[in-house]
Amino acid sequence: MIGAADWHLLLLFTCLFAVTAAFEKTGIAQAFLKDLAGMGFAPERLSVLTPLMLAASNTIGNVPAIILILQILPDLPNGVLTGLALLSTFAGNLLLTGSLCNIIVAERAESAGARLTFLDFARSGIVMTIASLAVTVGWLWLLGIMRL
Repeated sequence: MIGAADWHLLLLFTCLFAVTAAFEKTGIAQAFLKDLAGMGFAPERLSVLTPLMLAASNTIGNVPAIILILQILPDLPNGVLTGLALLSTFAGNLLLTGSLCNIIVAERAESAGARLTFLDFARSGIVMTIASLAVTVGWLWLLGIMRL
């Protein structure tokens, strides 16, 4: 079993969470969210949370982004938590690097002889992400789960 472990992937996971924890301790993310709220852009709104999750998911990854946001904003209402889960999941499909699942699939495909490049993924990922985010935002808003 130990020999079958993907040690590179485990190291990647560990490093992502370590970097995210270190970033959270700098206070930069907290200051950014406080500034957004001060300008009237509360992260509880779809118009703020959607681009925030799109940027965060495709820079640090969707799971580390969620962990970071939940550490900074621990008392989010249920509707925002629902939106956070949906938006981060779909936003992580924009680019190959947006989700560790995307990277795992690309690595497994390559080991099977099918190469999936960053641009190959982006060609469909961008279109599918925009479409799925549009449906998700509409659904969250129309059902009154989150406000625009």
